[in-house]
Amino acid sequence: MNIYQKLIEVRKAVPFLKKDAVGYQFKYVSSSQTLGALREAMDAQGLLLVPRVVKWEIRDHTTKKEAHEYFSTLDMEFVWVNAEKPDETITCSWVGCGLDDGEKGIGKAVTYAEKYFLLKSFLIPTGDDP
Repeated sequence: MNIYQKLIEVRKAVPFLKKDAVGYQFKYVSSSQTLGALREAMDAQGLLLVPRVVKWEIRDHTTKKEAHEYFSTLDMEFVWVNAEKPDETITCSWVGCGLDDGEKGIGKAVTYAEKYFLLKSFLIPTGDDP
């Protein structure tokens, strides 16, 4: 199969993800659930996803309570690789953002970007189970 056919097979394997986490007064699908649901299907198809940070910016922000927060913005590329034919790739541009009062903003931005890239790439609904 070519890389596009394999991506379609992965999409077929994960039709819906139920929101499994709660934070800041809303429910959401966790990164762990997203990766867990897709990894087996990706492995079965021999697809690799290689993330690359192309550009980054970290801005220091002072809150109303005089605390510092750091807002990280990452321009990323996600590269799909067909392991059976490694020269067959698809490169997709994406952006991730993360806010933290310490050193974790970049990690949050990468995790956010990865999760939403996968959810949107495979058109995975996360609302009420259809």
